[in-house]
Amino acid sequence: MRLINLKAAWEIVDADAPSAPVRVTLPLDWPALPWPDGHAPARALLVRRFGRPPIGASAPTLRLRLGGFAGVMATELNGSPIPRREDGDVLVVGPVELLERNTLTVAVDVALASVAPGPWGVEASLECG
Repeated sequence: MRLINLKAAWEIVDADAPSAPVRVTLPLDWPALPWPDGHAPARALLVRRFGRPPIGASAPTLRLRLGGFAGVMATELNGSPIPRREDGDVLVVGPVELLERNTLTVAVDVALASVAPGPWGVEASLECG
């Protein structure tokens, strides 16, 4: 089992209007984010790129742990929706073919995320194995 810590190196952009990405580290304080136009968008995309960990030849089962991620509308891996079931804050993805470079995208309702109790995104990791 390989563990990838996903708390650092995220980029966040307005989902509805092209803008320069803002680099962020989790957990987030949504109201304090420095949006390029000075206003929080209705929807945001958090994007995290990562390499394929050294794993066996078969497609690994992925467990995406997103703790404290209020307002998540959708998640994608490499542009494909992640079929998932929610076990608390754990999204179980199932067998997936990882690329040499991968992109995880989380679509967020910013209004819901902004009023969530506690820090947003306290746990973010990907287990492969």
